[in-house]
Amino acid sequence: MIPLDTWLRSDSPKKLCYDAVMLLSTGVIRFIQTTIAREHDLNMVSLSGLVGRLRKAGHKVEDAEIFFVIPDDPRAKDFQISYLQEWEGFVQLFDSWPKNIDAVREKLQTVMIPF
Repeated sequence: MIPLDTWLRSDSPKKLCYDAVMLLSTGVIRFIQTTIAREHDLNMVSLSGLVGRLRKAGHKVEDAEIFFVIPDDPRAKDFQISYLQEWEGFVQLFDSWPKNIDAVREKLQTVMIPF
């Protein structure tokens, strides 16, 4: 079992589309992707795969949060997700996630911090 309420780092962030993940004791999985790009693609298949593996291992995963951490810089204020891939499969895993692409884009969160 994976320890709850602990940050875990991806072994291969370039392939998985997240840099860190936390499985909270509340049943929420929190994905973090850091980037300095003004645009970022998001292939959600790896997120779906991790949720499936955790559930199969007996973990309760009832909801998900996805955060993009970007620099607190005027050039980053126009940050956008340019392409969402495999989002349909991901949203089917959670009752709380919207089932149309525009609403999914709205649910993705951005946090700006000084790098």
